[in-house]
Amino acid sequence: MRKKSLGSYDYVKAKFTKYLEDNNKRKTLDRFTILEQAYNMNGHFDIDQLYNKMKKSRFRVSRATLYNTLSLLIDCGFVMKYQFPNKDILYEFVMKNDGDSHYHLYNLETKEIVKFDDKRFDKIFKDVEKNYDVDIINCNIVLYCKNKKKE
Repeated sequence: MRKKSLGSYDYVKAKFTKYLEDNNKRKTLDRFTILEQAYNMNGHFDIDQLYNKMKKSRFRVSRATLYNTLSLLIDCGFVMKYQFPNKDILYEFVMKNDGDSHYHLYNLETKEIVKFDDKRFDKIFKDVEKNYDVDIINCNIVLYCKNKKKE
């Protein structure tokens, strides 16, 4: 997936605050705590991993609140939601300042998810932005594969 970096956590928090205000959503401690925890997750995570991380930090939150807040984070472009075949739903915080633009390779046989990067996509995105007069904020590219048969 391609992501345009938003910067530090403070900047992300400010953008989320503006998103909540612009959409007449409440600015609650739960939402900002979930934002921070999701921001600090490494790679893909599922709802149970986020729930357990919050529980370990002694912050009690319901799963419903987690799902609702993740939905808001998806709507404002901070989090991507993935549904790979035969897997639970996975999330990934994609608007960090680490410049980690990547795509996914999903092996249908082994169920393995591999991140990869290919700069050729960047040229394609620039051409699309120019030809359609848009700014691409995010994309989700998953290539499905099988192992090659050995002869």
